[in-house]
Amino acid sequence: AQPAKKTSLNAPLPVSRSDVDKRIDALRERHAETAALETELAELDRRHASGELHVALFGEISTGKSSLIRALAPHALTDIDVRGGTTRNVLQHRGNLRGRELILADVPGSAEVDGVAREQLARDEALRAHAVIYLTAADLTRAQDAELIWLARFGKPLVLVLNKSDLYDDAERAALLDRFRQRYAKEARAIVAISAGGSERI
Repeated sequence: AQPAKKTSLNAPLPVSRSDVDKRIDALRERHAETAALETELAELDRRHASGELHVALFGEISTGKSSLIRALAPHALTDIDVRGGTTRNVLQHRGNLRGRELILADVPGSAEVDGVAREQLARDEALRAHAVIYLTAADLTRAQDAELIWLARFGKPLVLVLNKSDLYDDAERAALLDRFRQRYAKEARAIVAISAGGSERI
């Protein structure tokens, strides 16, 4: 029998702004708390009006998110460290890629000690972003696979990036990218290998 096809991109149908406003009005009429929803909506409106492209860097700790931001935004004050969990909050930096201005969000890494709240911050920022980069330095674990599938369900342009690719020889790198393409062709708009560089303190 043929294996069941992935349904990761079966995202809910988008709703219009007027639909959202009607739902919030209905909640107000029931005296429900709407302050958090209104704050989130205001932030989405601000991003839309600014015309800026917001990109969230997502992935587990030590995959090189901060190093990639340093490469795209050389003046970003990110803390690059070999210890896990150096990113504590969502930090936004202005960067540039081939002449395009970007707002890069360095979100907290997942799978950290006491990282439940930080992981929620990361997911929230990924949902607000216009596009998501999912960064990994090796083949995806089961947990990473689940995160990538979860992100893909929201229909955001998603780029799967193999960082630290210089640690692999040509054959190993090609084989790993081929596995990614076979497994995530439907989820990722692009699958690329990079070596972001950066420094490590030993």
